[in-house]
Amino acid sequence: MKKEEKAKILFQYIKKKYKAVIEKHYSHSKDPFRILITVLLSQRTREELTIEKSKFLFEKLRLGLDDFLKMDEDEIAELIKPVGFYREKAKRIKEICKMIKEKYKGKVPETREQLLLLPGIGKKSADVVLNALGKETIAIDVHVKTITKRLGLTKANDYDEIQEELHRLFKPKERKYINLGLVLFGKEICKAKPKCYVCPFNSICDYYKAHRKP
Repeated sequence: MKKEEKAKILFQYIKKKYKAVIEKHYSHSKDPFRILITVLLSQRTREELTIEKSKFLFEKLRLGLDDFLKMDEDEIAELIKPVGFYREKAKRIKEICKMIKEKYKGKVPETREQLLLLPGIGKKSADVVLNALGKETIAIDVHVKTITKRLGLTKANDYDEIQEELHRLFKPKERKYINLGLVLFGKEICKAKPKCYVCPFNSICDYYKAHRKP
């Protein structure tokens, strides 16, 4: 089966199964600064802890860019620990806030090129921010990479090559469904040790065909 046909089947399933969750996720008003800092905190940190700290900083304490600028790195570190590498992230938060204030007039940049200039923000983090803001891009996280490789939609390992291939296979309006949908599907079924016996894509999955028992 051609990749284009597999991509169509995948999109139709994802949209049907996760449509309500995905549309609710994207319907909420988004604070670009909160998204950016939350993405930074999420690096090498459990999802549950990331969510907890994000709510603490932005809902309970209601902190903004100027609030972080008034703090020193030790104060920020105390607020965000025990996220992974919290001292390094405190330094990055301080640097990011200063750069946004001075270079971007206090507004979080919304282009990939500009986001990549921020300390601690790599390709995946930049794309996660853009995707969360409703931009038509696919961030290549572990779930997206694993599932699309198992299905045979890509054989690439390079981040940009995988993204380029997926952008070719999925229309711009489909990408938000694919991005979040594959994360959800990866947590439920296509895990590190996949539940192939309940997977709806058995008939088109390269991984299943190669590993199934006779």
